[in-house]
Amino acid sequence: MPKFQFKAYNAAGRIEAGEIEARSHDEALSHLNARQLLPFETSEAAPPTRLQSPIRLSRQANALSPREYATFMRELAVLLQAELPVDQCLKLLAGQQRSEPMRRFSATVLSSVVAGASLSSALEKHATGAPPVVANLIKAGEARGNLAATLTDISRYLETSLLLRAKIQSALTYPLVLAVVALATIGIIVAGLVPTLMPLFKDNGAQPPVMLKVADTLTAFLSRHWVACLAIVVAIAAGIRIAWQSPPLRQAFQRTLLRMPFFGPLIRDTNTAVLARTLGTLLRNGVPLVAALQVSANALSNAEIAQAVVSATEDVKAGSTLARALRAKGVFSDMSLRFIEVGEEASRLDQMLLHLADMTETETQRRIDHGMTLLGPALTIVIGAVVGTLVLSVMQAVMSVNALVLR
Repeated sequence: MPKFQFKAYNAAGRIEAGEIEARSHDEALSHLNARQLLPFETSEAAPPTRLQSPIRLSRQANALSPREYATFMRELAVLLQAELPVDQCLKLLAGQQRSEPMRRFSATVLSSVVAGASLSSALEKHATGAPPVVANLIKAGEARGNLAATLTDISRYLETSLLLRAKIQSALTYPLVLAVVALATIGIIVAGLVPTLMPLFKDNGAQPPVMLKVADTLTAFLSRHWVACLAIVVAIAAGIRIAWQSPPLRQAFQRTLLRMPFFGPLIRDTNTAVLARTLGTLLRNGVPLVAALQVSANALSNAEIAQAVVSATEDVKAGSTLARALRAKGVFSDMSLRFIEVGEEASRLDQMLLHLADMTETETQRRIDHGMTLLGPALTIVIGAVVGTLVLSVMQAVMSVNALVLR
């Protein structure tokens, strides 16, 4: 029977380690739970004839998805609002999680907290891939003694970001599916019907329709030079990847996107919403403005806008107001700057930034819906025209073949 190595917390909160025999990993966990042990690390023991291998996990250790991380923060905030100690909250989370990564993450953070680390340092150490804003918010919450409210803000921040991303992905799904189906249809026509009809014209010395001739030429070229074409595609993809890893080229490309008719305002509004929500959440939890701006700049996806925020941070250090510093960069809308200006004048900058984030996210969603409403019919017309032209060419070819047979 396989053996499993384990590390677990006993009823007294101390760490126990050892081996247990079980038919499966789940059965090993059940045996440990029956012994009133809370496992946070289990792995199958290596055979005795081999060198012991390191623990292998199905996921990278402590790597949570954004959705799991938001859920963890929400549940931890609810437990802290019940005025339970942090270690007790983490122990409850580790015991009740159904997801193995969530259970392992909770137990690992608990281990650091029990060893004397603060929650912020434990999360900063073990929460790989978490947004930088999270660690700063938790540090501020611990300093102010309102950790439960801070974790609620963090979970709301993460959930709102996920919701906006999901709406954008959902809006792009229909055009993407439509384009894939159209390309598949065109591929079937070009690769299936055209090679069947072309020999009839060649054998009878007749000229095929123009579309069929173009499709046949393209198919013949790809069949003879497909290796070279594949190499060109791979080279272009590699070149794009290398160029994207270069900060000057990436910033130049993103600067160009900001000046495009539809994508420019959409990118600007999306980044404005992220900046406003991140900055507003940090300020509401007591993070100083300069530090909050530095963290918020790292949360932006557009390098041009992020660089503008970094430059504005230097102006704020020199004594400028935030609204004046951002207006000088010329990348934010007048409406968003007015919100910031009013918030500074009324000493309610955090509240006005969160209102701005809500309004900008609503406007972004409206803009996406409007764009997709126009893109869907436009794409349908273009695809219908292309497929229809091919079908008419095939029908014309069939009629021409019939005429050749009757001649």
